[in-house]
Amino acid sequence: MLNTSKKEITLFYDASSRDGTQTLAYAKGQGIPVNDIDIRGNKVTGTELITLARKLKKNLKELINTDHPDFKDNYSGLPEDEEDVIKMIRTHPEIMNLPVAIRGDKAIVINTPTDILKL
Repeated sequence: MLNTSKKEITLFYDASSRDGTQTLAYAKGQGIPVNDIDIRGNKVTGTELITLARKLKKNLKELINTDHPDFKDNYSGLPEDEEDVIKMIRTHPEIMNLPVAIRGDKAIVINTPTDILKL
């Protein structure tokens, strides 16, 4: 289960991504307590993905970056079934729109490292 706290930020990111590593470094540099979850090293569960989508006020399909090269190389489109979307993300976590930060009940997709201050 995705446990989030108002005292720390949970950051889902890809450690091989510049955006993710810069966001993590910025948050730590600002002294923000961060629970960092590298999606390549930690398999996110279906329940966690559903919870993440709800906190972002999005459907599961909106968690996928259809412009990502790995999405284009491996898929021809998005499935209708939520279970299939979950399988896609679990198989190719790099296709998620990342980084995503959560604090308590609020979640945002990070576009620039300073976006983390919005939480």
